[in-house]
Amino acid sequence: MKRSSARRLAVAGLAAAVLAGAAFAWDFYRNLHAVPLTNTEQTDWDIAEGSSFNRVIAGMERAGLLAGSRPVPVRFYAALYARLAGLEGRIKAGRYRIEPRMTLAGFLEMAASGKGVLERLRIIEGATLRQVLQAMRRHGAIEAVAADAEEIRRRLGVDYPSLEGWFFPDTYFFSAGAADVDLFRQGYEKMRRTLESNWRERAPGLNLASPYEALILASIVEKEAARDDERRRIAGVFLSRLEKGMRLQADPTVIYGMGLQFGGNIGKKDLKADTPYNTYRRKGLPPTPIAMPGLASLRAVLHPEKTGALYFVSKGDGSHHFSKTYGEHRKAVARYQLK
Repeated sequence: MKRSSARRLAVAGLAAAVLAGAAFAWDFYRNLHAVPLTNTEQTDWDIAEGSSFNRVIAGMERAGLLAGSRPVPVRFYAALYARLAGLEGRIKAGRYRIEPRMTLAGFLEMAASGKGVLERLRIIEGATLRQVLQAMRRHGAIEAVAADAEEIRRRLGVDYPSLEGWFFPDTYFFSAGAADVDLFRQGYEKMRRTLESNWRERAPGLNLASPYEALILASIVEKEAARDDERRRIAGVFLSRLEKGMRLQADPTVIYGMGLQFGGNIGKKDLKADTPYNTYRRKGLPPTPIAMPGLASLRAVLHPEKTGALYFVSKGDGSHHFSKTYGEHRKAVARYQLK
């Protein structure tokens, strides 16, 4: 009788162990291969250089990407899977695109292979439309589906005369084979949203009629300012000149108007040439931006620092000397430019 009871207990214990093991195995499989991550839209996820496997999983857990079940934490299953699949120590740095319905196992395998790393395109502040297009044409992973910038403008339905100024400087991540039009759409929408939100918070009494005028002036400030601490002051000089009906007399606008004819220096004949972008000859703002301004230049124009200065000249070290009178400005030019 005792042996029979012991045998029954052993069988019952074995059965319980088998059931528990089966439940664990099913839960393990379900969390890794059946239950998708929580994102319902495309989500880009960064893995920094030197990140450990545990750090990646912990970050995903904090971000709420791991659906998972309890009482066993999903990170435990992830660590076990990585060990069994030989993925430990193989996580590769980069930005990965997590598609909706992707499972945790799918993401881990993608991150270990490095095949899901997104391509990137970096557009710096002050880049021109021509330079952006050149960067896209040189990039081996971007498909050129538009003949030129004008076709891209028409495809995006942009009402402004040019796409100049409308591509927000940033690093853009994309899958190989992305179309140039789609990347321009990203840059345009980001600039449009940024401009609109900052325009709503502009300083009162600003002498600019529209967000587009702010974009134009910000592009000039972007090309003039070499130091962040001078952007608001330079913007203030230009706005004061506009209010007084003075010409902006900004060299970068002249250079932009010269296009490919610019050889590195501006001569007297260039300053006398009557082009829409020659702010030595024409009052007011040029007809379009002259480059892609960054956020700092946009904010500088919408929150200028007005000191009464109407002139500034480069000191040759990246900074400028600001003057309130023309006489003071001439002395500054003689000191810093003519020497």
